[in-house]
Amino acid sequence: MDGSVVATLNKGEFFETNRLPGSHEFLADKPIFVSQFMTGVNPGSGDPAMGNQIPPDQYQNAYTFSTVGGNQFIQHFVNIIAENGDVGSILLDGSPLAGGLFSPIGSSGYSAATVQISDGTHSTSSPNGHGITVYGVNNDDS
Repeated sequence: MDGSVVATLNKGEFFETNRLPGSHEFLADKPIFVSQFMTGVNPGSGDPAMGNQIPPDQYQNAYTFSTVGGNQFIQHFVNIIAENGDVGSILLDGSPLAGGLFSPIGSSGYSAATVQISDGTHSTSSPNGHGITVYGVNNDDS
């Protein structure tokens, strides 16, 4: 994690971190599956939820997506991970996202942004592939 060995795992084993603010890079010498877990109201925000992270070789140049749950959530977000060279060229609903929204993810060559969005259908695009995670939050609901 972030350039340091945190675990040596065999097939079927797992490693769980404490709560980690910010963006982090996970690497291994064999395929791994990384999930982000939201613990719930105490100490997090929302009911427990999990988001599976996709590897960069599965990123697409464009997505059309919808927020989930309509009025169930009071806030909607999209996390975007893109190549550092694409920062400033990422479009959300046809408008460029400010480069300042993105923070580098270690030395990975990628940056991440969390953008609050309105309820409804949206689109993203980039010169090279990018990954997205869409989620909504409310008190005791995620």
